[in-house]
Amino acid sequence: MSDTRLIRLAAEVSEHAAISSRQELYPRGMDAARALKLSQGALLGQRTLTVDQIRDRVSGRYPEAVALPDREELDDLLSAAGFDLTWDDTANNGTGCFKSPLRDLVSITSGSQSIERRTTLRGRGEAGDVTPEEADAREFEERLQRSIVEGTFLTLLVHAKYYDRARSELTRRFPLQVVDFEGLFIDELQETAAGAKVNWDLVLQTDINPQHGDWDKLMMLVGRAMPAVEQRLLQADKPMLVIYPGLLARYDQMDLLTRLSQKAGRADGIPGLWLLIPGNNQALIDGKPVPLIGPGQRTRIPESWLQNLHRSNGEMTSNPLEEGESQCE
Repeated sequence: MSDTRLIRLAAEVSEHAAISSRQELYPRGMDAARALKLSQGALLGQRTLTVDQIRDRVSGRYPEAVALPDREELDDLLSAAGFDLTWDDTANNGTGCFKSPLRDLVSITSGSQSIERRTTLRGRGEAGDVTPEEADAREFEERLQRSIVEGTFLTLLVHAKYYDRARSELTRRFPLQVVDFEGLFIDELQETAAGAKVNWDLVLQTDINPQHGDWDKLMMLVGRAMPAVEQRLLQADKPMLVIYPGLLARYDQMDLLTRLSQKAGRADGIPGLWLLIPGNNQALIDGKPVPLIGPGQRTRIPESWLQNLHRSNGEMTSNPLEEGESQCE
C-alpha cells in the first residue's frame, strides 16, 4: 500500500485527523497560529498579500483548521510566525494589504569595492520575485506531478469558460488518456439497447422527461450498460482525464467514481484518474457531490497555471485568459 493510501486510511478511521493539500495528516480544528506557521511555503517570497489571499492560501492547505482572524489579530499571528510583513492602508486601491520590506537595491561589499545590483523588471513584478499567482501555479503543477507518479484520483475544478482550455493544457503537459464519458456511455447504452431490441428513439424520448413514463425501464437499461462502461475504463493503460461526466449524475451512477477512486494507483487497478468538472469550490456534477475520501482529492485549477505564469517568468503567453481581479500593488 502506498504512503498516500496509508495516510488516507489513517484519516478515514480517525476522529481527529484530516489530510492537508500536501497529503499530510494534521489535527482537525488545528489552531490558526499553527496553521499559519505551517503554511509559510505558500506565503513567503510574496511582495504583497491581502487578508483574503492569506486566508485562501492557509485554508487551501489546511481546510479543517480554525479560520484565521481579522486583520489586527492577524498582524500578531504573522509576527509570531516569523513573517516580516507590514500593513499598508493606502495600497490595493485604498483597501490595504500586507507588504514585504524587500529592497530594490542590494549592496554587497567586498574589500574596497561595492557592487550594487538592481533588480530588473519582469512583466509586472521584479526579477527574483514570486507573485502569488506564480506560487499558485507552481504548487498546482507540483501537485499534478505527484498525482501522476502516485496514480491518484483527483477532481479538478475549473471555471466553466476555461473548461476546454484546461482540457487542452492538461493533455499537452501530461501523459493522459482522455475519456469523453458522455460519448463512452452513449455508445455502450446504444449497444445495450440494440442487444435488448429496444428502439433507440424510445430511449431518447424517455430521457427527455426524467422520473416520468418509462423512466424506470430506462434506468434498468442503464444498469445493464454500466458494467461495460466500467470495464472499458478499467482497461486504461495510463492516467485518465475524464471529461463531460454529467450523465453520471443524471442517471444516479455517481458510485462508479467511488469504485474507480478505490482502484486508482493499485497494481490491479487503474494508473490514476483526473475528473475535470466546471466549478469554483464545490466538487459537484449537476448538483450532486463527487464522492471524495477527503479534501486532498479535490483542487481548483488556478488561472495563472492556465496562463503558464510559472513557466513564462511572469510574461503572458499567447491567447491569454481574461484578467481576473486586480492584485494588491
